[in-house]
Amino acid sequence: MSDNEPKAGFAGWWMVGVLMLFYILSVFDRNIIYQLVEPIQQETGFSDFQMSMITGPAFAVTFGLFGIPLGRMADRMDRRKLVFGGVAVWSVSAMLTAFSKSFPLMIGSRIGVGMGEAALAPSAYTLIADKFPRRQLTTALSVYAMSSKIAVGLAMFAGGMAITFSKSIGPVYIPVVGELTAWRMALLMIAIPGIFLALLAFSFREPERKASHKDKADWPTTKAWLIENWRFIATLLGGFCFGGLAAGGLVAWLPTLVTRKFGLDNTQYGPIFGMINLAGALTMPLKGVIIDWLYKRGMTDAHARFYSWALAVSLPIAIIAFTTTNLTVFYFGYAGLEIILIAFMFYMSATVQMVTPVMMRGLVSGIFVSTCTAVATGLGSPLVAAVTDYGFGDKAALDKSLLAVSLVTISIAFVFIRMALPKIRAGMTATGAAQA
Repeated sequence: MSDNEPKAGFAGWWMVGVLMLFYILSVFDRNIIYQLVEPIQQETGFSDFQMSMITGPAFAVTFGLFGIPLGRMADRMDRRKLVFGGVAVWSVSAMLTAFSKSFPLMIGSRIGVGMGEAALAPSAYTLIADKFPRRQLTTALSVYAMSSKIAVGLAMFAGGMAITFSKSIGPVYIPVVGELTAWRMALLMIAIPGIFLALLAFSFREPERKASHKDKADWPTTKAWLIENWRFIATLLGGFCFGGLAAGGLVAWLPTLVTRKFGLDNTQYGPIFGMINLAGALTMPLKGVIIDWLYKRGMTDAHARFYSWALAVSLPIAIIAFTTTNLTVFYFGYAGLEIILIAFMFYMSATVQMVTPVMMRGLVSGIFVSTCTAVATGLGSPLVAAVTDYGFGDKAALDKSLLAVSLVTISIAFVFIRMALPKIRAGMTATGAAQA
């Protein structure tokens, strides 16, 4: 499919809309449990460590482990079936969380959520890449990526509504299952719709892959390409992982920083953070349009180059945000980081789709998404905490820790991305010629 191919049209955007809905559902089922830690502990007696295992590694490790094989499956089967299965599995698993009355069962249900959600990203990225022409691809991916920011705000709202409603009706008794308290009912209300909405995966056609059947990669072909390009893959992966490390640390600790440094609680800073997240979501399609505009005018590495510019601009903004004692200045600094830096995933997904041979996009997407997600969510927060506790030895130095981690990780990410640009240009040329 060449760059002169007509735009995707309504069918393409309908598919993006359905995938966005699934992404939002995944964030709901992934994040609702964060709002239920206190009532779960009160009923079950789980310790903080046990809850940290339920909310963290049980999901993140599974998501990382299953992302690569499910990405491989996305290269070789009807991706609609894979997406349907993923949505159904994570929805049923989230529902089973509501019925879990022991620590092992709760861990098992969260493992199911991670396994199901790992199927969405590689399938969604490759579906969009096959449906949209290259000159329009980043815009489509940026619209899809909006759902992550929209979902965070909606999850807080919907989760709060579900919890409030569940409390208002009181415990519900179900034969065999037993009594369902408010937090269990809230989980059910969020999880059950996904079981039925999963059928929307079949409301659009499986796009024709931009490769003939005989070109579909077997494992030896895929392995050979990975070995041949391992330095480039490692460089590009390193750039996005260090960028994700910076983003993960900021997302995890900025709310705490506002409380410690400015003395505000979540009812005071929550609405401002929500508006900033919405602003970040609304700017993502604009960034996608700009990148596609640059690409159409000959900047074949525009996707990664634009991200390197964002990293460079983030450095002075981070310095301002974490050294100021003025709350308004901090909010503007955080808004700049949110809009420019934190939403790094769509830069990565667009670059990977453009430089990877068509028949192995799912696998490579799985490698990048699972690795960067594991790094961002699994290491970002502990790294900042370690610098605070063991570097500065003072909880009040959280702003200094965030600044130190941000400066180091953003700088390393910038260097890696710039190192990868020549290979990206060559990869763009090769995949463009193959598709033509």
